[in-house]
Amino acid sequence: MKYIRNIFIVAALACLTAALAGCELVSEDFGSTNDTIFPATEEDADMLVIGSAYEIFRLGQWAGYFSDNTPTLACDIVIQKAEGYFPWNWGNYREDMWPMQDIWNNYYKKLSLLEQTQRDIEELPSTNTKVRARQIAEMKLAKGWLAFQLWTLYGPIPLVPIESIENPTDEKDFPRATEDEMEEYIVTNITEAIPDLELKYSHGDQDYGRFTQALGHMILLRFYMQKRYWDRAEAEARELMDPKYGFDLVPRYRDIFTIAGEGNVETIWSCVAKRGITDGTGVFVANGLPGDYDCGVAAQQAWNGNALTWQFYNTFEEGDQRIADGMVIADYVGTTGIVHSFENDYVNGDESKHLYWGPAAIKYEVDPNSTGYDSDIDWIVYRYADVLTQLAEAIVKQDGPTDEALQLLNRVRTRAGLEAYDMADVSTTEAFMEKLLDERAKELYWENDFRRLDLIRNDLWNEKMKSKCEYYNKVVYTGKEEFELFPIPTSAIISSHNTIVQNPGY
Repeated sequence: MKYIRNIFIVAALACLTAALAGCELVSEDFGSTNDTIFPATEEDADMLVIGSAYEIFRLGQWAGYFSDNTPTLACDIVIQKAEGYFPWNWGNYREDMWPMQDIWNNYYKKLSLLEQTQRDIEELPSTNTKVRARQIAEMKLAKGWLAFQLWTLYGPIPLVPIESIENPTDEKDFPRATEDEMEEYIVTNITEAIPDLELKYSHGDQDYGRFTQALGHMILLRFYMQKRYWDRAEAEARELMDPKYGFDLVPRYRDIFTIAGEGNVETIWSCVAKRGITDGTGVFVANGLPGDYDCGVAAQQAWNGNALTWQFYNTFEEGDQRIADGMVIADYVGTTGIVHSFENDYVNGDESKHLYWGPAAIKYEVDPNSTGYDSDIDWIVYRYADVLTQLAEAIVKQDGPTDEALQLLNRVRTRAGLEAYDMADVSTTEAFMEKLLDERAKELYWENDFRRLDLIRNDLWNEKMKSKCEYYNKVVYTGKEEFELFPIPTSAIISSHNTIVQNPGY
């Protein structure tokens, strides 16, 4: 873990040193590193990997793919109180809407960076074939993962071949890939990467935080689920259940999201955090805390942002541990003595009250050493409960409700302190899926775009977003089924000389 946390600084210094080393009074191309000096060794190659692949998939204070929660907000169960009227939060999209275009603008071109970096690493001399194979595998997994993430938001994207990337004078425009080409790119890169990665790392290992075989299988599981390839998804989920990985549910839900729980047996992959180097959950926590709530850490900032919708929160059953222990704040007495609750803030219709839009969603422990909005707590990207419930869905979509699918669902449900379902409760595919999607919503709220993908995969996105708008009766719903995909920025279409075609509905 220490290696991953600190190498961001080392990589930056190395790149700076490489640039300074070429300070001669001759013409130099300062748009690239001097390949006679850097990179030259396995350590240099590692810096390239960290500075490209891992730089993308991190949670920084305001940088890194997982710092952007726009996709997570594009669903029915969560809301940002500070941005209550932003149309994208309600499913009312339009071209060039902030911040929906930001992910494309910030990350699409990084796919070419990853391709070029992989080529640079492949051409370096190597003294350790295993290390070199792992480095190339990390680049391939990063490419497949980034392509998958962009595909879930925008659909197929242009895939620029390495030959054109290496020839900057080639001004050829590339259209969007077909669905088959997109699938081949994602699946091929990830499946080729998996054999040369470690199965997993244990918390405390020097390399904890690097990509793993388990992460590769998890991305493939999510991709196959969205493609509705139920048999392939089932195979990936069963692979992750193999005892060789050692994954299991943490007995107490709250313990997953604490400092003491970092690296727990349920975590498949997380963004490692170190205060001052790479941020953890601090921004997320600050975004959720109401301004007049005493969280017990005087220096912790509170921005009154993240919330669950009341419509969703009120479906939780009594005793559900997933909203206990301060993870969700649904009623409290503020520091000025004001009593906040569903009745006082929402029912009375006072939008100035902290809980009008919904109960504050904190989920992660407040770092007791926080000095504002920093945190040492790792941000969990994928975990085992997601695997179990997706496997249950894949089984039911193929065979209807089965005893195994019910057991998988109940493993997650009973961990939350609730009674198990009987087969009579889920006797049809429709009844099972209604219970399963509800359980996944309560298990995984505020976790990495899962809900939006669940709704799209089950043809419920338009219906649920409309229901969210109607519940609050503050925003007229103008969305439509085509808005399952974000609009591609106009600037990208123009720069491609209209070779890139906009998504339907815009």
